[in-house]
Amino acid sequence: MSDRVSRAEAARTLGVSPSTITRLVQANPELLDKTGEVSVAEIIELRRSGQLTVRSARADMDRAKATMAEMDLAERLANTLRRDDVEAAFSTAVAVLKQTSADLVTSHADQLARIGDSREMERALEDLMREFLATAARAMCAGSIGGGEAPGGNNHD
Repeated sequence: MSDRVSRAEAARTLGVSPSTITRLVQANPELLDKTGEVSVAEIIELRRSGQLTVRSARADMDRAKATMAEMDLAERLANTLRRDDVEAAFSTAVAVLKQTSADLVTSHADQLARIGDSREMERALEDLMREFLATAARAMCAGSIGGGEAPGGNNHD
C-alpha cells in the first residue's frame, strides 16, 4: 500500500493548513509524484533532517516574491534593458566584429604569408589581434552599436 496521499490529506495528517503543504511543495517540487500526491513520511523525514521547515519554505517564497517585486519595480522605472534592444545591439556587435576581422585578414594576408619565422609570426599575429580589438572597439564606440547610448534610451553608468 502506498503512503502517498493528497495534499489536503497530508495537511490533516501533519496538523497544518493545506496552504502550508502547497508552499512546501512549491519550494520542494520533488515531494510531488506524477499524480500530484505527496508522501507524509518524506515530508516528516525532510523536516527531521533539517532540510525542510515551514519557516525556511516560507522564507524562500518571501525571497522569491521580493526578487520579483524588485525586478518589476526596475522595469517600471525603466532601469532595465528591453530584450529586443539587447538582441539588436548584440547582432550589430557580431556584425562589426565579423567585418573587422574579415577586413584585417584581407589587408594583412600577403604580409603574413611572407613570414617564415615562428616568433615573428607570433608577434605579427599579436599585433594583428591588438589592431583587431582596437578597430572593433572604435567602431562600436563610434555609434555603430546603440548610438553610444544604452538600448532603450537609458544610460547606465
